[in-house]
Amino acid sequence: MPSPSHRLLGAATIMTALLLAACGGDSQRVGSDRTTPPTSSASVTTAAGEATSTSTGMHDHGGTKSIKITAKNVAFSPAKVPIPVSQEVEVVFDNRDASVPHNIHFKTPTEVKTDVKEGKTDGSEQKVKLTVDTAGTYEFVCDVHPTMKGELTAS
Repeated sequence: MPSPSHRLLGAATIMTALLLAACGGDSQRVGSDRTTPPTSSASVTTAAGEATSTSTGMHDHGGTKSIKITAKNVAFSPAKVPIPVSQEVEVVFDNRDASVPHNIHFKTPTEVKTDVKEGKTDGSEQKVKLTVDTAGTYEFVCDVHPTMKGELTAS
């Protein structure tokens, strides 16, 4: 039976998620008082409307930033992902491990994650929108394979 503190924490988490969902549109906004300083960053410079990418996989499509994270051989690539603070980023998750279930779960206060699905080689992808309002480092994991981890750095 869950202790009273676990029930209170669960209720607080649900209330926070509902409050954030009510305040926003289709995107998820996250922030936390408990973050570590950013350890890496990437800059994307483009002409208006021109798509570019960095070595981390960040793309800029005329103002909308997106990052593609691939699961292959039970690992994320890239495993370190820099994103800008307070800007919406579309995360494109591509599971390339044929018949192996994976998801991507951002360990942020609102627990943004994709569904667990088996991998395919036909380019099936899942997308989530994410906005991180507090600079810092956040972990992302596969819920099926907890040792499959990565790092999201907002700066």
